[in-house]
Amino acid sequence: MDDFTGLRKKYYYLVESYRDGRKPRQRTLAYLGPKDTVKDALEYWEERLAESIKWHKTCLDIAEKEKGLLRPWHFQNGEVKPNDGRRNIMSKNHLAEYWEWHEYAKKYDNRIQEIQERIDKIKSFQKGS
Repeated sequence: MDDFTGLRKKYYYLVESYRDGRKPRQRTLAYLGPKDTVKDALEYWEERLAESIKWHKTCLDIAEKEKGLLRPWHFQNGEVKPNDGRRNIMSKNHLAEYWEWHEYAKKYDNRIQEIQERIDKIKSFQKGS
């Protein structure tokens, strides 16, 4: 169910029908998503791919910004301390943000790969291929 409208969402699959002895069966060839034709599904997933690439770049840009805010650290008596002698809370927060944004970027990287594989699979079933 859609959380906002309460309506059921429809998702489509490209399937192949066959018989196993006397029993009719179906084999899923590709997931089309919310679009009911191969052409519309390709457009939909290509839009999702472009969107994911944009967000991946944004995450990396923010991570680099956080990296630029880090103060140089050094070890003193087994502790990590900023070189300027100030408390290192700010640097630790920026370091945490840096890694958090890198994790987001990694998730988008995986999503990009999944979407690209889905697009390649759907394209393999287009007429004339």
